[in-house]
Amino acid sequence: TMLFLSFCKYTSYAVIDVFDLLREQFTPTYKLPARYSKKNNELWFVVGSDCIQGGAKKEAKIQKWVNGNEVWNTFNFVVIERAEFPFTKDDIPPNAKVVYVGATGSSTEIRKKIAHGESIHGLVVPEVEKYIKKHNLYRHEK
Repeated sequence: TMLFLSFCKYTSYAVIDVFDLLREQFTPTYKLPARYSKKNNELWFVVGSDCIQGGAKKEAKIQKWVNGNEVWNTFNFVVIERAEFPFTKDDIPPNAKVVYVGATGSSTEIRKKIAHGESIHGLVVPEVEKYIKKHNLYRHEK
């Protein structure tokens, strides 16, 4: 739900897949292209810059995933640039576009702030902030 609230304005040209969430299972990233290959569309993975940091030295989080080098070298990525996770041009995967959205905060940071009773205003879109408050989410994560 929060994913749709955050990205609903883009759904005219993008599809948000919640297959694993609905089935309560995990599909490793390297297996996802097989799921979509019949649809004749481009598949892009959205990651934060924390996931590519150290890529030039083969130390990026993505490169440590199962089949990480294959994922790194062949998949398309949209990298959300986050100031708290700086990276160099050489850290960027071969098939990537870098986007700066002007937002700070990771989901981990947002959960910690909520758990400590701090405001998340400006870290998420207003619709997500309302949803989290309404459903009293993340209050007990410390």
